[in-house]
Amino acid sequence: MTGGQLAVGQKSRNSVGITTLAEVPICMGSFISYYLMSGFSDWPLLILMTIGALAGAVIGPNITRSIDHDKLKIVVGALAIVAGIWILYRTYLA
Repeated sequence: MTGGQLAVGQKSRNSVGITTLAEVPICMGSFISYYLMSGFSDWPLLILMTIGALAGAVIGPNITRSIDHDKLKIVVGALAIVAGIWILYRTYLA
């Protein structure tokens, strides 16, 4: 999502914030649906993931603020390409 926003000219800091804001209700809805349909038993994992998400929410904006806009575009683009290649590999070759 961030890569697409950067591709259409959105500022890097704004695209990271917009993506994060959009992910919150999607993830919450997904978790609630999964919990209601299947139950959830791995509470220690949920706690660890919540701690990681909260740490990222605090650290992420500071890192985004300190990184040059052009460098951030390159990093986000590279990560999007690597993620795409990994998904293709896992889908068709693994």
